[in-house]
Amino acid sequence: GQCLDKLGRSQDARASIARASEINPRSADALANLGGLLMSDGFGNQQDAREISAIGDRILQLNPQAAMGYVLKAVGVMGAAAKPGDKEFDEAAKAADRALELHPRSAEAWAVKGFAALGAGEVEEATRSLGRGLELQPRYTWLRVLYARCLFAAEREQEARQCLDAGLHDHANDIEFLVNASELLEGTGSSDDAIS
Repeated sequence: GQCLDKLGRSQDARASIARASEINPRSADALANLGGLLMSDGFGNQQDAREISAIGDRILQLNPQAAMGYVLKAVGVMGAAAKPGDKEFDEAAKAADRALELHPRSAEAWAVKGFAALGAGEVEEATRSLGRGLELQPRYTWLRVLYARCLFAAEREQEARQCLDAGLHDHANDIEFLVNASELLEGTGSSDDAIS
């Protein structure tokens, strides 16, 4: 499943990893892979968020020390939030903190902590957490864009542009990164600098 995902065949990857978790429903690793794939695909509705959260719960039932279970739980909780500032972001931050206690070098956990802080309106904490996640995993596309968004919000425009420029080096052929970076620049009033 992970190989299929790297080849850009996310639907096949999802089916393969889902099948692996059906074959061995007590495999926290297979569930973590499925949850990670769903999380990286993003989620557009509350049903997807509930599914991600449920996978996190199942992982934690199998292994209460699995950091990825807390990460998925946090992502699912945030996906269920209706708007920034909802109490779900506090719950997600607590789950991310627990994941970081178990695995302090988890870029995903730092990213979720940052995203939760951003949803709670805590731009400074979001910037710090997202920056730490990016240090640990510099090729994490959406994390780079989200970190740049926080830098712009914190009025650190030069750093935000440097962050996006560094991303261009690593993601020059990544359409998702280019579109998101371009939209971010356009949204900040920098349409002349938007990536074309």
